[in-house]
Amino acid sequence: MGYPCAHASPSLFTPDAQKGHLPSVSRTGARLPRTREEVAVVARTKHRWRRYVAGALAAVVVVPVLGVAVLWRLTPSVAGAGQLVRAHLSAFDSPELVALPKPDRVGQALIATEDSRFSQTPGIDPVSTLRASLAAMTGNIDTG
Repeated sequence: MGYPCAHASPSLFTPDAQKGHLPSVSRTGARLPRTREEVAVVARTKHRWRRYVAGALAAVVVVPVLGVAVLWRLTPSVAGAGQLVRAHLSAFDSPELVALPKPDRVGQALIATEDSRFSQTPGIDPVSTLRASLAAMTGNIDTG
């Protein structure tokens, strides 16, 4: 069945459209699906990659979240850490550690080499944060 013009589309009043059929040939001459079922099959297969991408994204998000949830439940508590340390020390007949020796030169040396502004900052060093942000924006990987 032909249409009056090459660019005209079928209307709902054509016999094919009333039977639930769509045009069988495109403007280029390629065969088109005729029934609504064929159209649904083509639509499912044409957009199959979208389902694969959605499934991959779900796996990338869901699997790590479930992994963290499971491992969180399996992680032992640190509530009895002191008791465990004392048990290990007594197993090897070692003296109990009460505190670090005074003056704590190792701790002071570590703080002096790692973060000289440790005692002046509220936990996050604003100067270092700004330096790292600027380095990330400029592409510099050496932030000191």
